[in-house]
Amino acid sequence: MLENKPKQDLVFKTLFGNEKDKRLLIEFLQILLKIPPEEFDEVLIMNPTDTIAYKGQKSSTLDIKLQLKSKRLLNIEIQTGKKAYFGNRSLFNACKLVTEQVKSGDENYILSDVIVILICDFIHKRELQGYHNVARMTFEGTEVAFSKALTVHLLELPRLPKEQDGSIL
Repeated sequence: MLENKPKQDLVFKTLFGNEKDKRLLIEFLQILLKIPPEEFDEVLIMNPTDTIAYKGQKSSTLDIKLQLKSKRLLNIEIQTGKKAYFGNRSLFNACKLVTEQVKSGDENYILSDVIVILICDFIHKRELQGYHNVARMTFEGTEVAFSKALTVHLLELPRLPKEQDGSIL
């Protein structure tokens, strides 16, 4: 039996956040996100600790923070224990990736896409089906996007099929 499991933060970060060997990370992202391969020509793994801009503001440390060639920002998180605040903490971290893009004096609010990948070793939303679900900001009852600046991919490990389902993921 493995003593160090990929679900442990340090092992997860070593496998997917290794600046010297990004092959596993890139292959995982290509399969999950289905975006053009040239996006991965430049993958910059960034400092996962956010700086505090205001007194009293909460800081956060992301598991893996990176930027693709197109300037899209990604946050990949693994969570093994179910916490009541999991959804809100994930949204807080995602919003920080959005807000840190705009600096004082910027007038146009040009934002790069933020993609959050949440890998959970528990069922976060019982109402969902399947192990991979995607959330975006759309107007209720439509597929019309309010903003395309934030996408959340939720991977719930307990929902993985016991046998191969034909999916490359």
